Amino acid sequence: MDLTLNSGNFGGEQYLILTRTSGTINMWIDGVEQTSSGTKTGTADIDAIGIRRTDASPYDGTMREIQIYSGTSADLTTNVNTWLASL
Repeated sequence: MDLTLNSGNFGGEQYLILTRTSGTINMWIDGVEQTSSGTKTGTADIDAIGIRRTDASPYDGTMREIQIYSGTSADLTTNVNTWLASL
């Protein structure tokens, strides 16, 4: 699924949060919820982070931290955004 930024491009140091509630996926960039969202049902298997194959939008950067939670809530999303903004 492709999610787009409200404006601009990824560049420099930014943080990204993805949430999935009842199949709806939302994205935050540097604490700002993006208007782009998508829907995926079923199980989400995490078996590749960064790149799945070289000709499909490869990631060319540095990941400093990945956090995966088994649940989501507005409070959790706010707390993670606040913590990441303080780094």
